Amino acid sequence: MSAAIEVRDFTFRYRGSSVPALRDVHLEVKQGEVILVTGPTGSGKSTLLRALNGLIPDFYEGEAHGVVRVAGRDVLSLRPNRVATFVGSVFQSPEDQIIAGKVGRDVAFGLENLGWEKEVIAEEVDRSLEAVGLGDLAAQETSALSGGQMQRLALAGVLAMGPQVLLLDEPASELDPRGRQEILGTIENLVRSESKTMIITDHRLGDLLGVVDRVVVMHRGRIALDGAAREVMARPELRGWGVEIPTAVRVWRRLIQLGLDVPCPLTPEELVDSLVPNGRNLSDALEAAA
Repeated sequence: MSAAIEVRDFTFRYRGSSVPALRDVHLEVKQGEVILVTGPTGSGKSTLLRALNGLIPDFYEGEAHGVVRVAGRDVLSLRPNRVATFVGSVFQSPEDQIIAGKVGRDVAFGLENLGWEKEVIAEEVDRSLEAVGLGDLAAQETSALSGGQMQRLALAGVLAMGPQVLLLDEPASELDPRGRQEILGTIENLVRSESKTMIITDHRLGDLLGVVDRVVVMHRGRIALDGAAREVMARPELRGWGVEIPTAVRVWRRLIQLGLDVPCPLTPEELVDSLVPNGRNLSDALEAAA
């Protein structure tokens, strides 16, 4: 399977900064892979996505070295509007991406700018809204949407453009718990139905570990770990890197210390399933781990 994303020896320092935000980054993502990139604030997650969607160095100026290729194209040499034809980006604040007053009109906006025919636009609007669970809200005022609905609308607008690669930069970080569950549930459905290459950044891991192919951990501008989710979650270094460890993994670490040999779980359900054959239940495990 060919690479959808190829980053080699990439270093970037923002203008005015004496310290590189990214250092010697190497990353390869195959077509159709879904990658979760995590790490504490300032680790380089958002900077990596800005390099992939063409905002570096055109919008965010600075000194860049290395290779960044997406869908076979050198994105460092292209303007962001060109990159946007094959890379779709959803940012932290949904309000920043919503333009029109009506839901359907907002999804249609990008396609109209590309000169698509009205019949095709209408089909793509319907398809994209259905994909994010907003199929019955095409005539709704965008100002009346909840935070989770706004983020799903932003995602629908990106999907309508038919990107080869989808980048989601902490899409749930500014939402309340209900909105977070809405957008993360939508992302999970897309992972299972769209077969798109995706990179999702998030500092909270528990909600997405079960649906991604790999987890990449960034630390001080470098890729510190890159592997299958279960393999990465089992690494002891995570605790010292400011990564938020899911509860199921924290309980598992305590149980390992107590001598119970069970696989590292990615979800609470997996933790429960692993405890039952060992004659332990979840309440016992939580009490022991407290």
